[in-house]
Amino acid sequence: MLTIIPNPEVPLLQTVKARFTNDVRLQKVSSSWIKAVGYNVDHRTLYLMTKEEGERIEQVYPYFGVDAQTYAEFMEAPSKGKFYNAHLRGRFKWSPDWRRVDFPAQTNMHRVRSSWIKAVGYNVDHRTLYLMTQETKNALPRLYPYFDISAEEFARLMNAKSKGEYYNTHIKNRYVVERII
Repeated sequence: MLTIIPNPEVPLLQTVKARFTNDVRLQKVSSSWIKAVGYNVDHRTLYLMTKEEGERIEQVYPYFGVDAQTYAEFMEAPSKGKFYNAHLRGRFKWSPDWRRVDFPAQTNMHRVRSSWIKAVGYNVDHRTLYLMTQETKNALPRLYPYFDISAEEFARLMNAKSKGEYYNTHIKNRYVVERII
């Protein structure tokens, strides 16, 4: 396992839970569009979290086949974006749907007004509600799928005046959940 000595000024963030990998710790980086980076030496996978921009929510993308030396050089690079464009972009396979087999591209996330829920999405084929939390001072947003939720339940959540109150009353502790990121 690769040992990463974090910059004390740049705190480690939450663990990425990936179906096909071990847990990976993300570390904030200084960049105009890259928010955090993590690396799994056993699977030679670099995880790159983009920053939120406009209506686009943060995303974590894995880049497969990245060697430890390239990762170390990336972390040392003064400009993460320039290094990405010169040494990572187009050279390594990546996947936007890496989190779970049942998180297909057609699952759209919708921003909601809530103090702690950032966005929700629903996959009708898999009867799965996806809930993303707001970022806090100490943690990046987290994504949770709730399984076996009806389309009607999702509609009631979306129409509720308070999304958090509806969640606490009708969803929390009533459905199977798994933390993705």
